[in-house]
Amino acid sequence: SGCDREILRLVAWDGLSTTQAVQSLGCTRAAFAVRLHRARRRLVGALDAEEAYDGDALPGPAGHSPSRDVRPLESIHVGDSARVPVLTVAIPLPPLPEEAS
Repeated sequence: SGCDREILRLVAWDGLSTTQAVQSLGCTRAAFAVRLHRARRRLVGALDAEEAYDGDALPGPAGHSPSRDVRPLESIHVGDSARVPVLTVAIPLPPLPEEAS
């Protein structure tokens, strides 16, 4: 949702501390903590659902397994020791044409 994107953007993209984010949103620390927790939980759920998707819409080269080429979800420290996921995306590319001798 838009609220989830806003709160995640404040801490992950803008790098605001909890205090700064609370001031920006005009809410209490408790309300901020709950909103951030719920936004992260929904983001993880959406990522898990996407990971479970078969992925046949973007086939890679023969023998290519995108799951082998994608690092697992990691975490980084942002703001007041908040932990947010780091997204890594694998984009299958066609093989390079062979050079003529």
